[in-house]
Amino acid sequence: MTTSAKWMAASAVCWLMLLAMIVGCPTPDAEPERQKVGHGMMVDDSTFGTFTATTGTITTLNSTTGNITTVNTGIVGSLTNSLTLMGSVKFDDSPISGFAGAADTAGSAIYAQTQGGGAAGTGNAGRVGALLDVRGGDGSTGATGEDENGAVGGALVFVAGDGGGSGKVSGGTANGADGGALGFGSGAGGAGGLGSGTGGDGGAITIDAGLAGVGDTSGTAGAIAIGTSSAESVTLGRSGKAVTIGGNITSTVGAGAIVANKCTTVETGNGMIHQTTLTFTLTGATHDLNLADGADHGTGVKVYDFPAGSIVILGATINGLITSTNAEGGGATFPMALGSASAGDEATLTGTEADIIPSTAVDGGSAKDLHATVAAPIVLVNAGGTDLDLFVNVAITDAVSTGAVTVEVTGTAVITWVNLGDY
Repeated sequence: MTTSAKWMAASAVCWLMLLAMIVGCPTPDAEPERQKVGHGMMVDDSTFGTFTATTGTITTLNSTTGNITTVNTGIVGSLTNSLTLMGSVKFDDSPISGFAGAADTAGSAIYAQTQGGGAAGTGNAGRVGALLDVRGGDGSTGATGEDENGAVGGALVFVAGDGGGSGKVSGGTANGADGGALGFGSGAGGAGGLGSGTGGDGGAITIDAGLAGVGDTSGTAGAIAIGTSSAESVTLGRSGKAVTIGGNITSTVGAGAIVANKCTTVETGNGMIHQTTLTFTLTGATHDLNLADGADHGTGVKVYDFPAGSIVILGATINGLITSTNAEGGGATFPMALGSASAGDEATLTGTEADIIPSTAVDGGSAKDLHATVAAPIVLVNAGGTDLDLFVNVAITDAVSTGAVTVEVTGTAVITWVNLGDY
């Protein structure tokens, strides 16, 4: 038998094995457990080891005549022609389009399933169902010993089909069809004996993003995004059952807006109760707070704009770090606060100048603490009017200032709040 004939015979066995898996036919006991299909696909009943590209021939099975026909030769590592099996499934190395059933027929389904555990013999426990492992290929590393980049790992994409549209759009009355659903389910636990047996646990579903790669500058860990583009709603859990979340929920729904270059923000919450963490960047000549010498003075800078509505501050904490110049006269202190209005040009902070964090004394000099907490709810009603603002305010007496005063603010403020609505 020639080499070509041997390869054709081996390819025939491979395709028959694959067909047997799809349509449920038994396979010969003498066949090996692992099969390569056309050098571009591997079917195995254990974890894959090294699988590398080799030069070979891709063959396909004619579903009408049963003949195996060579469609391409000299292929290295990938399909260069598309491959259709049993008219129902198509493999290609580029996006597939225009693959449909015959006129007026539904598309054919395809089912891929590993074997269930075999029936238990007398006196034996049940057997485990076979694993189904589907994964994208790993990206290869750069050349050994050379300063070359690694390559991206292969993506794994699951996409349900789009619904079909009406044949007549303009003036038509026929309905479009729903898009296909995409479902992931885990197995139910098995029933235990009603005497003293314990039922099995239901299978878990784990979705995890990849760790960051290390380096001189480490990468960023992968994110998990749900419903970030066009989802109408996202439902977690079911009525009466708990949903456990291991970290903060970051949400910008209903949040306010920062003033550029004055701070950064992290917004957490659930769209109803918000927690805003502001990290102040009030430093440098264009962003610090400035007070003239020669009299009592006060000033403020806006850092955050709450959304429209009646805002209730449930509580607030500031952990600020203050660096001031010319504010140590007589060893005295000067007041700072967070308020819904900017400070007036005077030596004290009262009313709306200090209605979010109260007036708190700060020592003059470098890297001094501004620590304060408000635990009682504060109702700041602005429904139907101007949106509520947040200011960082400072004041000083002429006796404390020894020249023109500058105040730089870093650190954080955490504000927990609710929007009662607008009109």
